[in-house]
Amino acid sequence: MRALTLHQPWASLIARCVKTIETRSWAPPRSLISQMLAIHAGRKVHPNLGPVIDAILRQTHGEQWQRQLPAGAVVATATISCTCQVAGHAADTGQVTTGCRQIIATDPYADFSAGRWLWFLADISSFPDPIPATGWKHLWYWEPPAG
Repeated sequence: MRALTLHQPWASLIARCVKTIETRSWAPPRSLISQMLAIHAGRKVHPNLGPVIDAILRQTHGEQWQRQLPAGAVVATATISCTCQVAGHAADTGQVTTGCRQIIATDPYADFSAGRWLWFLADISSFPDPIPATGWKHLWYWEPPAG
């Protein structure tokens, strides 16, 4: 299975179905669309994300969220349902124009800058216990444990 490493808290927010759009500077391979992808929590945790995101993380993960997030582990799987490239973003209205649709950018976790790729995630399934794994940059292959 292909896997993608994300810094924390982004991986855990996906695992909790709070974040459903991942943004990247590159498009996923076409062969990955509609396929399951492992979501790996890297070891880096962003400590200062601003008051809105911090409040959400306190609500979903507790007051000491920075210490409670898993690191170096696969936390979930998700399917990439579709992708679009951002053509423009009107910050005042939150309107994002993409190659395939117009959306309202209400996701405080995503970078909707022009040229970015939006990976729409569906069928998110988190693991009750994170599965330790060493991640890599870009996409990599992960072998789920047997059983």
